[in-house]
Amino acid sequence: MPPQHRWYAEWSSTPTAFANLVDLAPTLLEQAAAEPLSGADGRSLAPLLAGSTPPDWPDDVFAEFHGYESTLYSARMIRTADWKYVYNPATEDELYDLRSDPGELHNLAAMVAYGHVLRRMKARLVARMRATGDSLASENAWQANSYDLFPSARER
Repeated sequence: MPPQHRWYAEWSSTPTAFANLVDLAPTLLEQAAAEPLSGADGRSLAPLLAGSTPPDWPDDVFAEFHGYESTLYSARMIRTADWKYVYNPATEDELYDLRSDPGELHNLAAMVAYGHVLRRMKARLVARMRATGDSLASENAWQANSYDLFPSARER
């Protein structure tokens, strides 16, 4: 059996924190002892690889989908350890309880009993969208207002 490289041993353990693809560039630059990227969205995964999670590490993961060229369809997603919410501006939103439904087979977004979770996940999603400068996070954007991303004035 060939000897294992130290990176293999570090990266082969089960992850306990969320990471994004945007974290790869800062990680590789740090490992190569290169200058970090100015204004990069990602963070180095080096602390996670060393087995520790920084106290300010995000407890969720955020993703954007900007559609295929032929559809120009956008969607946004936020996931925590327990819940996954997908914002689909032009169709039905999705909410999944990942503890009881890890296969994401039962969309709970339309169920009244999960309204509080849906509101909390929407608020979390909007916060992440605003942090990345996402134009859909503007309350004045036609893409968001007409598709129930923000609570109405009566709900606030």
